[in-house]
Amino acid sequence: MKKLFLSGLIFTSLIVAGCTNYVRSDVTRFYAPSGMTKAKTFVFLPTQQQFQSLEYKRYGDLITNEMAEEGFRLVENKSQANYGVQFNYGSDGGQTIIEQDPFFGSVGVGTGSRGTGVNVGVGTVFGRGGYGRSNADIYTEYGRKLSLDIIELNNNAPVFEGTLISRGNASSFASVSGCLISSMFENFPGQNGKTERINVDTETCKQ
Repeated sequence: MKKLFLSGLIFTSLIVAGCTNYVRSDVTRFYAPSGMTKAKTFVFLPTQQQFQSLEYKRYGDLITNEMAEEGFRLVENKSQANYGVQFNYGSDGGQTIIEQDPFFGSVGVGTGSRGTGVNVGVGTVFGRGGYGRSNADIYTEYGRKLSLDIIELNNNAPVFEGTLISRGNASSFASVSGCLISSMFENFPGQNGKTERINVDTETCKQ
């Protein structure tokens, strides 16, 4: 009997279509229609903790490449820049997902995160026309998030705000960072005030 993977089709961000893998993200973007009209020079505005992070620098390089394709140019000094870019990123500890064939019994659902235990209960019932056994797929799904803001430096006015939320089986932000950052800049600046579902082929992601 075929299994119905409805929750997986809706929520899993790493999907397989034929032999192609995609990272699926929901991206919401807001921007000022009158913004970003000046020469597109920018600097990053890291926090003190981010300034000392090699991981942050790596993602900054990926963002710089994407912004260059949109006509932006990174400059060394804030005095030379018209715009400032701030970004944050992270991932959660994961959630246990149980997908069950409705023909067979019932199962217990457990959730977990880093440093905590996961308890999963699996039960059995009698199915119509005979004895039904419990039959479920159990896997862990992780959440990843990226936010990116662009401000006008002379008055700190926001000109772009983007938020990306993604779920899939990659446990770290780093392992899919190129795909997530590419998704943020897909059809930049996007549809103002709307959430878009974006799929990025893992073969094309810049890591």
